[in-house]
Amino acid sequence: MLATLIGRINYGLIAKQRCAVSRLAAATRTTNRSHSTTTTVPLHVEAIGDSKEKRSTVFLHGLLGNGRNLKTFAKNVCQATNTPGYLVDLRGHGQSRLNSSTTTVTESSFAAFVQDVAEATKDLSMTSIVGHSLGGRIALQHAAMVAADDSSLLQRVWLLDTVPGQADESVERVIDTVSQLSKELETTTLDRKQVRAKLSEKGLDAGIAAWLASSFDGKDFGFDLSVVHDIMPEFEIQNFYGLLQHTLSKNVRVDLVRGGKNKGWTMDTLRQLEYIQGQFPEKFGIHVLPKASHWVHVDDMKGLVEIIADH
Repeated sequence: MLATLIGRINYGLIAKQRCAVSRLAAATRTTNRSHSTTTTVPLHVEAIGDSKEKRSTVFLHGLLGNGRNLKTFAKNVCQATNTPGYLVDLRGHGQSRLNSSTTTVTESSFAAFVQDVAEATKDLSMTSIVGHSLGGRIALQHAAMVAADDSSLLQRVWLLDTVPGQADESVERVIDTVSQLSKELETTTLDRKQVRAKLSEKGLDAGIAAWLASSFDGKDFGFDLSVVHDIMPEFEIQNFYGLLQHTLSKNVRVDLVRGGKNKGWTMDTLRQLEYIQGQFPEKFGIHVLPKASHWVHVDDMKGLVEIIADH
């Protein structure tokens, strides 16, 4: 199913970490990769809601998606919380694609994504940030970066079915398949129906083939493959638990909402999170939507909005 396959971007083997307080200082280190200096990519931001409140909520989508994936859900959240909202297309996705003005970008990373978001939201009076899957990773890393800044207005982080760990092999297969078809499209023209058929022929699940084809504009699938390839190793090496602890040690609350039907939540992962919750019982909340899989904002939007509105 689409929810299972795309959701696995956060699944896989998870390095066992003991969450000692002594590791908090290391939490703000994003990765152990050596990144070239990158240029901040201007991000597309869409305003939603008509509240006149100054405080705002920013929404970050998942891998291979764009802000529109969260639009209906975000509108409901903004209405329930009486706050304006902003949908952000992350680097290399949707309307934040790399182009001639960003040719100096030599490599993309989670750290670069965070810098993009910081620049795009600096004047939005953001007090809450909501991230689904990959978006949750970036939201958490951004929160860890600004948590110690007294001028930061950020108070809340919502992680929507964001599972720690490396990207699953099935996601690699999806990306490889799209890469293969993209090369073929350099010499041939296909419509969405034909693209969907081609993806299915290459072994992709019918649901994910349809989802990818829906974003096909006659040329590509709405995301930069170079950016996607760059960030794939980041899933495994991001210090998720350390970033979480560091953020919670400051004046920021974090809530994680997981899909009860998502089998990617291993007992080891849940134990690690429960251990951290025990350290920060007033600042870290874990919520479960029993009827939802990875796409919690679609599978049980009403339940998810109620959780956010009530907390």
